Order: sequence, then C-alpha cells, then structure tokens
Amino acid sequence: MLLIRNEGDDSNRQDRGGRPGRREAAGQGVFERRIAFGPGYRLYFGRDDKKLAVLLTGGTKKRRSKDMEQARAFWADCKRRKKGG
Repeated sequence: MLLIRNEGDDSNRQDRGGRPGRREAAGQGVFERRIAFGPGYRLYFGRDDKKLAVLLTGGTKKRRSKDMEQARAFWADCKRRKKGG
C-alpha cells in the first residue's frame, strides 16, 4: 500500500487532456480513478480522512471487477488493522 497526501479537494482536477479527473465510488469505501492513458488504467484507493488517500491497487479496464474486489478486501484489512484488531 502507498499513502498519498491530498492537498485540498480533487473533484476539479483535470487529466493531461484537460478532461475532468473524476473519481467514482467502487463500493465499501473504495474509490476508482480512471487514467486516460493506455488500455484504460484505473487506480483504486480508500480515503482515511479528507487529506489522506491510501492507494490499494491498480489495473486495466479488462480486469476491473477483479481489481475492485481486491481493492475492497485490502481496504477492509487496512481499516481492521487501524482499529487494532
């Protein structure tokens, strides 16, 4: 896992082509961000608070459902460990 600090609200960010860099809910506290490059790359992350995101996994459009499932499992494990259990 990789911890990423977010400096402010990222809802208005744009990708390299000037298109909105949107994030979408992938379920169970996991979000998906599409990257407009190559075969449809996606990043999956959880938000611990407003300024901290935890990168869980990444993949391509072809493996999207498997990657989301894995990201949800990683996020559940991360939250469980943070609570000390």
